[in-house]
Amino acid sequence: MNPAGKIIRLPLKIPVFGDFLRWLQKDQPTGNSDNVPILDENGQTSIPGVWLAGDLRGIPLLKMAFSSGIGLVKHLHSSSLLPQTDDLPDGSREKPYPLLIVGFGAAGLAAAHTAQKLGIKFQVLESAHPMTTIQSFPKGKPIYLEPESQTWPEGLRLNGTTKEELLPEMRELAQGIPWQSFHLERLRKDGPLLRLGSKDSQTLFAHQVILAMGRGGAARRLQVPGEEQDHILHRLIDPADFKGQKLAIIGGGDSAAEAAIACSQTEAQVTLIHRGEDFPRLKPQNHQKLLREEELGHLAILRKEEVRKFAPDHLLLKSDRTLECSSALILIGQDPPHSLLRKLGIRLSQDWEKTRILAMLASVIFCYFLYRWKKGQIFASLQEFSFPGQPDWLFLNPSAIYGLIYTLIVVIFGVFRIRRRPTPYIKWQTLTLALIQVFPLFLLPVILLPLADASEVLPTWFKTHILLLDEAAIVTAENSWRIYGLILAWPLFPFNWLTENPSVFWLGFGFVQTFILIPLAVLKWGKGAYCGWICSCGALAETMGDSQRTKTPHGPTWKRLENWGQIAFLILVILTLIHWIQWIPGLEFSGLQTVEYGLYSFYGHVVDFWLASVLGIGLYWFLGGRFWCRFFCPLAAFMHIIGRFSRFRIFAKKERCISCGVCTRVCHQGIDVMAYASRGRPMDDVQCVSCSSCVVECPTDVLSFGELKGSSHTTIAGTRLP
Repeated sequence: MNPAGKIIRLPLKIPVFGDFLRWLQKDQPTGNSDNVPILDENGQTSIPGVWLAGDLRGIPLLKMAFSSGIGLVKHLHSSSLLPQTDDLPDGSREKPYPLLIVGFGAAGLAAAHTAQKLGIKFQVLESAHPMTTIQSFPKGKPIYLEPESQTWPEGLRLNGTTKEELLPEMRELAQGIPWQSFHLERLRKDGPLLRLGSKDSQTLFAHQVILAMGRGGAARRLQVPGEEQDHILHRLIDPADFKGQKLAIIGGGDSAAEAAIACSQTEAQVTLIHRGEDFPRLKPQNHQKLLREEELGHLAILRKEEVRKFAPDHLLLKSDRTLECSSALILIGQDPPHSLLRKLGIRLSQDWEKTRILAMLASVIFCYFLYRWKKGQIFASLQEFSFPGQPDWLFLNPSAIYGLIYTLIVVIFGVFRIRRRPTPYIKWQTLTLALIQVFPLFLLPVILLPLADASEVLPTWFKTHILLLDEAAIVTAENSWRIYGLILAWPLFPFNWLTENPSVFWLGFGFVQTFILIPLAVLKWGKGAYCGWICSCGALAETMGDSQRTKTPHGPTWKRLENWGQIAFLILVILTLIHWIQWIPGLEFSGLQTVEYGLYSFYGHVVDFWLASVLGIGLYWFLGGRFWCRFFCPLAAFMHIIGRFSRFRIFAKKERCISCGVCTRVCHQGIDVMAYASRGRPMDDVQCVSCSSCVVECPTDVLSFGELKGSSHTTIAGTRLP
């Protein structure tokens, strides 16, 4: 108080846990991932023999569509999946087509051209007419033949940069390719063949089917009153149709920007309405043109605005403003053909049908019994294993058998990962993870230490101060588990600190490991320095979980769930402090012991058993391989705090980003990488584990690892990918 007796309020705000969590995720985008068909590494769907090419695979680029169509046909041909026959097929069951190509756009054209060149008997099916998508583009629409680094295949080069230039080139390539009108509605396996049905009851049979239909579906709606009126359109055909009119265009993507620019040049009074403040997903060329037209007064842009209602001669905005308009174009994209794909029986990455839910429950139940067996709680007859000639020192309990299986999975699936994406970075990362799992986490505790003890070459100090055993104890795979602490740091592996007889070695080594080495690595290279290169959880996620990464859930709800790891970390901090306090003479009383026992039991049963083991493994094939790491790992939560100060980033060349969403889809940490890339903003999400998938999978080579230095950045040695 001051002399007058008044209370002085200090300008000190005490932070609360909620403020801390908001700071931890400050300014991090939370966009959803696209719901795309589940494909194997060659492009095969969940129906054997049905393959996807082109835009349906999520990459809206002409060159990439050509590449996928060509690659699929070459794969089918080289893999002997297409029967060799001299008979002319007619599509019947007796004479099926070796190959049917559904869709006569860019991907279908490339696939058909390649099949014709290889002598494969095929037929193209098209519901409307060839090149429907490109033909429906607005008059004069610019076509971007990207990526520039990708060369055109021989005989399939295109040079046009507008719709009018491109169509004649594609029609010339399509000459001589057999096709028929067929509106696909049904597709199912019929013995070794695939049976296709159309709306008008046509039926065709084939050995293999390539779906190259494109992603264009029904135009998205605003779902506001008045949208059904005749002057409210969802497609631009010819900008000249709006000459002299007051035109409102709703949208913030390339289609809306291109329409606004084109219509403004026909003397239309154009107002572009965009719910965002900027245009992060526009191609740089479109962005520059749009801003220049606005600056010259040729069009107006209403930012951070939305339409509430359409009237015959005006529209009402969210801000209660009224905008006069004689026509309106709603250009907010198209819904992909998910309903058709589901009807055909093709599984999508974010769909949850009954069979997937039942399979997930079965997986979790299996892992529950697996881990109870590992802990020696069930199946008493399966607790000891032996084989002829087994040495006396080799003790094969469930934990050792589980460790062997875990290690083999990391090695085998690691080989698959390297074959799938053979970049130098992935080779070294996978090799490092596998070697750490094989030697210090399996061979050392299960083979080497018991052998050394049986051979009487294991020092007594090692047994008593590192393994925390009595001098007379026999070292086995069952009691050498504390050696895991050499790799697994507190608080992920807190058990070497939560012991009645503290070891100077583990206290010293653990402190240096957790509070010096790991923070320095995270500050320099991000959380992935440990999670992506050292941790055994990461080893399983980057190998067995690699093929499941597109199943990882994204969005704001899942982003908030990431904060549960901070709660697990807080529990470990409190538990460790209470345990340490009781080492002080005179402070060991029953109240603290009761609290410690409760927290320890909670951590062991809920966090270590259920979250890390049962759910962490059981949900691999359903919610991605980083479920435990992302949502509940206390060590990851600790590194998230440090990561907020890290200089590590993923940098993007915004001018090359096409907003295809591939980088976000392959991120098994749920990061909206595309939101960063499309804005050219260095990616600072603390969840990044440096797996490099977004960098490798980006079709236009937008992304690279780097180190932030002021307003510039440099590439970290050894992380740039080819």
